[in-house]
Amino acid sequence: MKLRKSTVVGGPQVWSLKDLGAFYASHNFELKSHANRILKDPTKADEVVQEAFVKVMLAAPELSSEAHALSYLHRTIENSCMDIFRSENRRP
Repeated sequence: MKLRKSTVVGGPQVWSLKDLGAFYASHNFELKSHANRILKDPTKADEVVQEAFVKVMLAAPELSSEAHALSYLHRTIENSCMDIFRSENRRP
């Protein structure tokens, strides 16, 4: 997947809906596996990944590359999993 560069030098990439869909399709399994390793619950892992993708869609204008978006998703997933642990009064 190639993203178009913005007109601003060194600025963020332009993410189209097609780009986001391709990004989701190519990294969905990896991210669900990451969330499931932390939560040990596939249903909650699916929900966490879906919420993380919504957040990345909202942050997409600020993300400069696919690698940056993937890093953002991993961190968002980890934070969401920790929030679930806190709400359930349990430890990872």
